[in-house]
Amino acid sequence: MMSPRADTRGLGHQLWRPRVARGACLLAWIAGCGGEDLDACEALVLAPCDIREAACQEHYNEAIACVSGDGQPLPKIEVLTRGQFLVRYTDEPAPTATGDAVLFDRALVLLGLRAPVEELGGVPSVYYDFERRSVIIVDVEDTRGHLHAIARAHADARRSGFLDEVLASAPTTDAALALGAAFVGEGVFYGDAAYYKTEGMAHAAFVEHLRANLYYGDQIADAAYVARDPGFDLLFVESAFYFGHGPEAAYSAWLADGDAAVQAAYDPGLTSTAQIIRNEYSSLDPASAAAWPTLPAGLRYVGQDVFGPWLLHASQIRGLPPLEVAPIADDIAQIQATANAWRGDRIAVVHHEALDQVAVVWQVEYDPNSEWTPQTPRVSASPWSSQRSAARVTLFVADTIELHDALRAAFAAEAGATSRPPRVNIWLRAT
Repeated sequence: MMSPRADTRGLGHQLWRPRVARGACLLAWIAGCGGEDLDACEALVLAPCDIREAACQEHYNEAIACVSGDGQPLPKIEVLTRGQFLVRYTDEPAPTATGDAVLFDRALVLLGLRAPVEELGGVPSVYYDFERRSVIIVDVEDTRGHLHAIARAHADARRSGFLDEVLASAPTTDAALALGAAFVGEGVFYGDAAYYKTEGMAHAAFVEHLRANLYYGDQIADAAYVARDPGFDLLFVESAFYFGHGPEAAYSAWLADGDAAVQAAYDPGLTSTAQIIRNEYSSLDPASAAAWPTLPAGLRYVGQDVFGPWLLHASQIRGLPPLEVAPIADDIAQIQATANAWRGDRIAVVHHEALDQVAVVWQVEYDPNSEWTPQTPRVSASPWSSQRSAARVTLFVADTIELHDALRAAFAAEAGATSRPPRVNIWLRAT
């Protein structure tokens, strides 16, 4: 039984995204390859042009095809004014959570991952419409954005519909986040690669050219900032991960083994945000877990899921001192430490139907020899406790202390007596 997730909102319906940095530094252009014979793609040079013209659209499409090594037909490209964009997209009703999805949202509030979603506002300069399979251009001067969107259209066409064919089959939230980051990261990276193709050069020289000019550290810092701030809803936390860690993972894969390594992200082995953060697409073997214990009468499991190290980090970092006190570099280091230490997790939402109360249990398996130290979310105003053993931490959080105690007792009874009682911390904070 999986959670009633709505992860596709961060890709298909969201207009906001973190800014895209142009790079830490722009070194001198690497010289072309002189008298070497270059093939058609190596010789291609990106020439900024008017995206409203058919010849320009074909030129940009060819640039993406060359750097990605997988040509796709020119996608549909529409140029809209800001007003036309607003009329088309703001009139579309947002999906409304119902049934168990509402209870799962309440559980996310307990974990500090759900916040009031304000109007996103603004109009993006470029947008890829998954439903219409169309690149939407609003700012005709945003060359880099045009290339990102065309590259995303290529990736979508290559998989016959990423949302429907790939993301819809993701077995967990963690896997969906990883696949979403791989997809967004591929589009951003190949768009950037085409953007920097301003002179003809052999492949080896082009690789070094990108090493000198591409830098995704700013996007990763943006993601860390969003994860820490409890004012950002889960929708933003997910999107920040896509645009922050996704491009770096695609870039690292490409540098290591070219286009084949980038496409390998969609292999069934990609199941966790741990792989994206580590920049390793190799398969993971998460720790297996026993069946959930039987609950007392009146309680039922709403759903279960795997959240993975990215959401684990976000739930733990919220409520800590503001960023002025803690440098963002510390957060980035903690993200890496969490992903390196993570060995698997599972989360269950429990509902007390008679009293309409919600609780969560989250078990995380981790490497006991790692530098990572389990913490409990401090942003929650609800009763919680944690149990910790050598390689597992279990978090309990609930609407009321009575439900918290009942849930914790059910898990303790299932586990049976132990030689050493678990360390328990219970914080009760006024609502």
